Amino acid sequence: MSGKNTVTLEEIRRNQNTFIFIDSNTVRVVKAKNWAAKSTS
Repeated sequence: MSGKNTVTLEEIRRNQNTFIFIDSNTVRVVKAKNWAAKSTS
């Protein structure tokens, strides 16, 4: 991540266990485990 706001399909394929959320032009990467933990709350 070097000042890059774009996510390529290759990166998504490499991180199949990662969810990508776009909020206010900000790309946030949350691991599936962490997201699941937050969803439980």
